[in-house]
Amino acid sequence: MLIGTTGEDESYDKAIRQAYREYRLETSGVEEPAWRYGFVRDINRKMLAPVRRTLRLVELFAFLAVLISLLGLLAMSTYFADENTKQIAVRKVFGSDVTHETWRNVRSYMVLWAARVYLERFAYRVENYGWVFVVAVIISLAIAFGTVLWQTLKAAKTNPAIELKKE
Repeated sequence: MLIGTTGEDESYDKAIRQAYREYRLETSGVEEPAWRYGFVRDINRKMLAPVRRTLRLVELFAFLAVLISLLGLLAMSTYFADENTKQIAVRKVFGSDVTHETWRNVRSYMVLWAARVYLERFAYRVENYGWVFVVAVIISLAIAFGTVLWQTLKAAKTNPAIELKKE
């Protein structure tokens, strides 16, 4: 039995229990306690508590996975910048500027993220939720762009004479 009320008040709870008691006495002649009673929102909250805990755990693991992938992306961009530091220094000695070298290195790194042709060769594709992948790619590209830009600027602003003396 579901009784609609406006608002949730303790007086409603007492009145509903009393009405149920009277109803049970009328129909069966025995006063039985309600099997489950309360407001629907509270009953749903109690029933969904384990699901909410599981959802929180999944959210925590998803956050940790994203954090670990971002740390991996930072490590890859640091390695990429370190590998190109000598090349940047040589180009700067021959007259290149920081802006040109930064954009050249960022552009060459971002080409690694362009996997469209590779993914088109697969036979199975997800058709309905393409916007999720677009958003994920845009966020990944923005984060990759930022980390590579930061590492490349750091490498491009070093003194080329010092970098060339290292070897």
